[in-house]
Amino acid sequence: MKWNQRLYLGTWQLSGDFQSLSLEEKEEVLVTALSLGVIRFDTAAVYGQGSVESLLGRMLPCDAVVVTKIPAVRTSEGKLTASIAKHYPVGHVRASLEGSLMRLSRSRVDVALLHNWHEAWSEDARLVADTLLSMKDSGLAEKVGISLPDGFVGNIGTDILSSIDVIEVPYNQRDVWIVRLLPILQAPGIEVLLRSLFMQGMRLKTEGEVRLLSANDVRLKRSYPSGWVPARSAQQILTEAWSMGTSVVVGVTKPEQIIANVNCLKGDQHGLKESV
Repeated sequence: MKWNQRLYLGTWQLSGDFQSLSLEEKEEVLVTALSLGVIRFDTAAVYGQGSVESLLGRMLPCDAVVVTKIPAVRTSEGKLTASIAKHYPVGHVRASLEGSLMRLSRSRVDVALLHNWHEAWSEDARLVADTLLSMKDSGLAEKVGISLPDGFVGNIGTDILSSIDVIEVPYNQRDVWIVRLLPILQAPGIEVLLRSLFMQGMRLKTEGEVRLLSANDVRLKRSYPSGWVPARSAQQILTEAWSMGTSVVVGVTKPEQIIANVNCLKGDQHGLKESV
């Protein structure tokens, strides 16, 4: 399998949540990725309040593969409850996905994921399955699935696994549970997307660099383990994740990062060099 059939360019970094990028800088990132042969892109309705999807809709060719994610309806406190019916009613799912498709300038998305996941929802398997399958039945998504949150510690019900095509999960020094579940997920042919390899870049920063982050940087509001040392390069981390045989989602803010990542994957030791 060629490297560009497993590598997804993550686009949260283009939302402005981490650092301010000009429109020209965002466009340069996408142009560079496309010129290198990147054909798969991971986004979400909430990235930049829809602005990232709009950018992709304007920049991507029609044959690009796009994964987007549907946000849950939150409670007034901004929390998720144990009832998926409150957070993913079918009407909301369809309306949200139709909005994404309009911004992406597409009639169908390749993969639609429920962006938020609560462990208790696995117990309400029929409702979850119906919510997911409604996206496929309506012709709005070719494949469907779920995105698991950072720090997930529960199990995923077999009824859910039988209803999804794709699952996106974090994989880094804190979130290693995927190693245990990987055989279970891949057995029925589910595509696994590993994300957050670098913890949105925090894994590669020194304590001094973290202190210099803008107070508006959303990463400062997330729960990261303290005291980690970036002992390895980004390429070493990427190569380790790649060796698991899954797809990987890697976000960037600079064209040079895309170039380095692609060169890393083309030259690794997993048979990619011969297939490119």
